[in-house]
Amino acid sequence: MIPERWQQIRVVLQDALELPPHQRSGFVAKACSDDPALRQEVESFLALEDEVRFPPTIGETISHYRIVAELGSGGMGVVYKAEDVRLQRFVALKFLPENLCKDRKAVQRFEREARSASSLNHPNICTIYEVEEHETQPVIVMELLHGENLKHRIRKGPLPTDEVIDLGTQIADALEAAHIKGIIHRDIKPANIFVVGQNRVKVLDFGLAKALSNVGAEDQREEESLTMEGAVLGTSSYMSPEQVRGEDLDGRSDLFSLGVVLYELTTGKRPFVGKNRITILDAILHVRPESPTAVNPSVPKELDTIISKALEKSPDLRYQHASELRSDLQQLKRKTESSSKRFQSASDLAFAREALSDSGIRSTATPVRRRKWWYAIITIAILILGGVVGSTLWFLRVAHNTPEPNLTAVPLTTYLGFQSNPSFSPDGNQVAFAWNGDKQDNFDIYVKLIGTSGPPLRLTTDPFPDYDPAWSPDGRFIAFVSCRPRNKSAVMIIPALGGPERKIAEISTPGEEPGPHLAWSPDGNSLVISDRDSLTDPLSLFLLSITGEKRRLTFPPASSIGDTSPALSPDGHTLAFSRRVDPDINLGDLYTLNLVATSEGLKPAGQVKRI
Repeated sequence: MIPERWQQIRVVLQDALELPPHQRSGFVAKACSDDPALRQEVESFLALEDEVRFPPTIGETISHYRIVAELGSGGMGVVYKAEDVRLQRFVALKFLPENLCKDRKAVQRFEREARSASSLNHPNICTIYEVEEHETQPVIVMELLHGENLKHRIRKGPLPTDEVIDLGTQIADALEAAHIKGIIHRDIKPANIFVVGQNRVKVLDFGLAKALSNVGAEDQREEESLTMEGAVLGTSSYMSPEQVRGEDLDGRSDLFSLGVVLYELTTGKRPFVGKNRITILDAILHVRPESPTAVNPSVPKELDTIISKALEKSPDLRYQHASELRSDLQQLKRKTESSSKRFQSASDLAFAREALSDSGIRSTATPVRRRKWWYAIITIAILILGGVVGSTLWFLRVAHNTPEPNLTAVPLTTYLGFQSNPSFSPDGNQVAFAWNGDKQDNFDIYVKLIGTSGPPLRLTTDPFPDYDPAWSPDGRFIAFVSCRPRNKSAVMIIPALGGPERKIAEISTPGEEPGPHLAWSPDGNSLVISDRDSLTDPLSLFLLSITGEKRRLTFPPASSIGDTSPALSPDGHTLAFSRRVDPDINLGDLYTLNLVATSEGLKPAGQVKRI
């Protein structure tokens, strides 16, 4: 090969290698449109480059993640266990399979999974932390789960009714959060539903999710090209009728798939079966399955009704929203628990009667004998009560005389600059705080592992001062306030392991006033914040959902500075806060407000009370 020809090949090859794999073929075709021989030579070198690309190896480090083990693989990715060497904890890395790296649609679908799922913040949805790249391959960094998926659990047979209700309620809750964001899953099935400790559900693999709103014309054409196969996207046995027909989908399609999962959980069988994929799809369209009660007589009639409604062929006859299905499951759970308690009470009463009968106390006994028995019982009760009181007083006296242990204050940080707003993680092993850094030029949010001497993990790098970090109840996210120009601030959320930050809402907070401290609701779906309608209004407390909806909770006097520093009780039913009434006194009084949970979230119940 003459040097001039090699130079031509090298120039096109280098430019092609700088592009993602799915863009290289089109680039080479355009660059070599007038020289087919050059195109063939460049493509041969590209093919050779693809052949020598190796999957990650155990012990290899990608960014700051060290590969530990391969966990498994599926149609849309290979998953590895990895250690985050910065935070010294484990995560999961999902790689696009090698055989799909050259598939432009597969790469787009894979990247879309990260975009869709990273916008979802819910305890029943697997968290996406960030997207990295390894040798031009996209890599999703996600929450590492310990447990099993429902596919494996179903193999053991039908699940107990109370467990089915609990799992179904959590799945519906996760779907509601996604549907509110305009995202449908499209592939709800047991393999995509993971169960971790204490029977908590984690819905994963939003690789087929589709945004329902805010899609421009160009994005719409891309969506159509990616989903033109219609029924191909999704797993046959769990697809909705409209999905089989390749029609436009909404959240009701996910609810049909959830109905299929609930049917399988209660009966151990799938509702739609066939010898091959075609007969299965035909059954979904035309066959009405046996009722769950007919297959498993132990299934309550109410649960049978819920599943049958979810499996309606017509979306209009089905549950319209995930919240409706969840509500029916919750009502059934309450009824089941009430029946269980009544049965237990009846059993206890029968046992007591039998015990009294065996002890010789019968209804035919004479009044004198019954009085003697009652005297004996009362005497014994008095003696027992006296012993308990005496023991309690003795222990209290001993406790009072026991010296208090010596408490020692240990510095948590010894960095240059100023650190403030410390916030402990729910497990008590980490602390988030605001720090203006070694250069003392801007406040950002940092996370430090307690008991370690290494540097903290820096979460935010934006040019605005960031304050008031607050951990979500499950420890996966940190909310904080980012101060902006012109008396504005933004409430932000960022993954606790690092990743893209997301703005929930803008709030009005003059710089000279106290900062708007944040308080998470126990379910992790909303925050209590301080805000005001205008700069002349006092600060009020608002309930801000993680999707951006805001509702006022308090109405301070117009002449006051207002309400700040909110704190919610663990059950979410009581809100405590500080109200500063006198503008000339930089002190506030503590108040409480009772809250009640409704279908629309927490709402005030009564008036504020001064403590």
